[in-house]
Amino acid sequence: FGDYYLIPEGGTNLEALKGSAELGLEILQQSSKVPDEIRLCCGTGGTAAGLIQGLDGSSFVQGYSVLKGEFHKTFIKRFLIDQPALTNWQIHTDAHCGGYAKTRPELLHFIQNFAETHSIFLDPIYTGKLFYAFWGDLQKGKIKPGSSIVLVHSGGLQGVAGYNERFGTQLPLPD
Repeated sequence: FGDYYLIPEGGTNLEALKGSAELGLEILQQSSKVPDEIRLCCGTGGTAAGLIQGLDGSSFVQGYSVLKGEFHKTFIKRFLIDQPALTNWQIHTDAHCGGYAKTRPELLHFIQNFAETHSIFLDPIYTGKLFYAFWGDLQKGKIKPGSSIVLVHSGGLQGVAGYNERFGTQLPLPD
């Protein structure tokens, strides 16, 4: 193929982790205090691994898998092999709504209502699942009062129009 750079499936490699580590530093710089937790959705787990490295133990990282399985934990540990003391993280494997690109009516309803109420748009594959799981934790009283928590909205809106077309939904998009 000539001179090229191969991006692995999921986009995760050591170079990608450097960018995700910078995300952690940016969150710390832009916050008035160090957040107790930073929560994000996970595909391969690469963004979570980089974020964990960038935060260097200063905040607890909660990853919410959009895929079935427990592989994230092994994957992240492999990327943190040189930093085994970084234990400031957890991966939740029950927020996937049936697996990658799978949804449930209650998730789609939540995405619709969340956009109408907060003018924050979510996709049904990644960020919607994160925010939906967080909302569930709030409703169940699992969030410690007074906690400072950052939710990472990692995008995904570019796929909503295609999702709507394919499945006949009307998930909201920004104008």
